[in-house]
Amino acid sequence: MQLQIHNTFINDYIDYVSRSSESPILYHVWSALSLVGALSIRNAWLDLGAVRHYPNMYIVLVGPGSTRKSSAMNITRKMIETYSAAKFAPTDTAGARQGVLSALRGDISFGDTDEAIEHEFSEEMLNRIDFEEENTANELYIHSTQFSTFLGQKQFDLLQCLTYCYKNPPEYSYKLKATEEYVAKPTINILAATGTENLYQCLPQNSTGAGFLSQCVLVYAARAGKRLPRPVQLSAERADEFIKPALRYCRTFRGGLGETPQAQALLDELYEYELELTDARFIEYANDRHTHLCKTAIALCLLEQRDTLTYKNVFDAHTILRATELHMPDALGEYGLNPVTVAKQRIVDILTSIEKDTMLVDEQIFNMMNRDVQRKDFDSALRELHTTERIVMVKKKTEDGTRTKAEYMLKQRLSEAEKKALFGKSKEDIDKEIDR
Repeated sequence: MQLQIHNTFINDYIDYVSRSSESPILYHVWSALSLVGALSIRNAWLDLGAVRHYPNMYIVLVGPGSTRKSSAMNITRKMIETYSAAKFAPTDTAGARQGVLSALRGDISFGDTDEAIEHEFSEEMLNRIDFEEENTANELYIHSTQFSTFLGQKQFDLLQCLTYCYKNPPEYSYKLKATEEYVAKPTINILAATGTENLYQCLPQNSTGAGFLSQCVLVYAARAGKRLPRPVQLSAERADEFIKPALRYCRTFRGGLGETPQAQALLDELYEYELELTDARFIEYANDRHTHLCKTAIALCLLEQRDTLTYKNVFDAHTILRATELHMPDALGEYGLNPVTVAKQRIVDILTSIEKDTMLVDEQIFNMMNRDVQRKDFDSALRELHTTERIVMVKKKTEDGTRTKAEYMLKQRLSEAEKKALFGKSKEDIDKEIDR
């Protein structure tokens, strides 16, 4: 596929690997983007009002074994080992939360990643590092070519830990009968690979929706990229020219990114972007989509060695996400499909298709879908969508005033005045709640 973006690093990187690897382009793009979070940890961020975004990401490459997932990942791992440093997670934790926490704290050995790596930082770069800053975090780069092995089989505790740490909390702790585990400022990045069948074998059914998978960028490919009967060796000299300075910049940058007025306007505009969902399993991903957009834009900005987010950074992030989202449902196969899930998607589709200021009562919605959805599944789906505030319900008197009827609308379609009237909160307050 052709990916039309403006980012100089990503374009150079695609050109760099295109004659050496058969991996699909999006595998290479997301593998490169994952480097930023692994290297910058919590030292680079973007503030949107009261909400702070860091570039850590959970990226999972999904596809058959022939799609060369490991090839794309191994190139980026080699880059970190050559030009910088990151704390890699162990290959296998047996699905145990304790293994991840021990790795975060540095309680266990990481093999060759413990070796000292010499850095040739310039004086300017060294001056930017505050060795006594209080923002030092416990970081971990889960770089797993066999993600199902790392996760284990339906390990709720581990998935809950990963879900919680995605938002970069000030601490993570839990108590057992005899021990208490504590990690300050846990910061986790994931670049992993798996097949569709392996993914849903190791994930509990409730990890879709508002759980772990809503925080993941699932990058699916059905087949490898272009065939290379004689792949060429990657050029170390070319890597020194553009990869080395970019990774060093990501590792040494300290502070918040600025925004050009154009970038700020586009970010705000895309907050209202309505993802064209074809699969109800991604309803909550759609709610988190702006977070994914911000993280991707930060990564693109830092890879170009800039301290200010530009319009092109935001536009490119949106373009890359759109190209990836086209095939996200294929990454899950049949995982998580059930009658209520299907009904939720149909309700969202119907409320998306009507006029923007229109509201429908439940009977109107059900009559549009009753041929292939049972009433009990419809009622459950409507309750879940309302409980999770994906849709809103407004109670109104009937025209004769004798009874009350409930009308429904997608929450994101409410005007600021309507949000204030319904919830007693401003748009900014509700936006903050959505981000949390």
